[in-house]
Amino acid sequence: MQTRESDHVEGAPLVRITRDIPLPWILGALALLAVQAASLYFGQVDLSKRTSEMAADIKQIKEEVNRTGIKNIEIAYQVGDLNRRVMVLESQGGRGGK
Repeated sequence: MQTRESDHVEGAPLVRITRDIPLPWILGALALLAVQAASLYFGQVDLSKRTSEMAADIKQIKEEVNRTGIKNIEIAYQVGDLNRRVMVLESQGGRGGK
């Protein structure tokens, strides 16, 4: 009779197959989950802080743009008024200092 290397040989100890999970594997998996949870938590806190800072910066920029827009409107009104005055002076025949 022929035998293969994987066949049981008379007198060899039997191999016991169990479904036990080694303790170091369980502890390693728990440690990995703890590290991942801590990383996620602190990353979320940092992201929240940066988001609130960005919201404040955007609000400040928006207010500055609004103020600049109002200043531009005022300047445009003044330029228009000055143009009107120049036209009045020119229509009066050059008495405006030429």
